[in-house]
Amino acid sequence: MRDESGRPYMTYNARRKTSNATVKVIGQGTGVISINETDIHFFQREQDKKQIIFPLQFNDMLGKVDVVATVDG
Repeated sequence: MRDESGRPYMTYNARRKTSNATVKVIGQGTGVISINETDIHFFQREQDKKQIIFPLQFNDMLGKVDVVATVDG
């Protein structure tokens, strides 16, 4: 699928007990990672940031895609 700018993207919905998450990964991005409209730098603990960034580093996608997540519950 492509967004209004023509960039490819994919979405994934997940549920766990009473929690819901929707993650949108947008190709041809600049490396922006936001969770509930908050930048990843909001997280104080370095370990929390590393857990979010690791899959992107492992797949050599860090800085190449944008990640927008909405989480509740």
